[in-house]
Amino acid sequence: MFGYAYDELSSMWVVGVLIVVSIAGIVVNSFLLNILTKMSEKSTSFVMIWSVGIADLLLCQFTLLVCITRPILGYPKSYHSSFYCPVLSSLTFFFSSMSGILMAFLAMERYRVICHQQGLPRRIIWTLFPAIALTFGILLTGNSINGGFAPDPSFIFCMPMGTEW
Repeated sequence: MFGYAYDELSSMWVVGVLIVVSIAGIVVNSFLLNILTKMSEKSTSFVMIWSVGIADLLLCQFTLLVCITRPILGYPKSYHSSFYCPVLSSLTFFFSSMSGILMAFLAMERYRVICHQQGLPRRIIWTLFPAIALTFGILLTGNSINGGFAPDPSFIFCMPMGTEW
């Protein structure tokens, strides 16, 4: 059906590992955000670290929700559900991408601070990031509406597929 074989044991093993990783991510990111609220620094790097922490916390929560929902719905019912692929997997995919984009901006900002003694202007970062997020969100929403998802090889998440994307 999808070009690779479904294996219940392997899929549930990956679900178990992802649940542990998601819970650890929620704990660590909650701790990070708690520590950051106690600091008075408000530099661009600090704000981006804060933003990455929030994006990662949301990513861990949606990954945990996907990992709990997938065994409950079962295979293949989860992939034909009206919310599993279009909502849960789309949001997981969205937040992992936003976290990566924020880390790229943080790396560019740190590079400029270290090598050129000045960071990226905040207005550039906070103009580009929402524009990228909005563009990606629109594409992902359109893909969800068109039903352009298929299960990944672990049969847990739904990933964009084919020409629908």
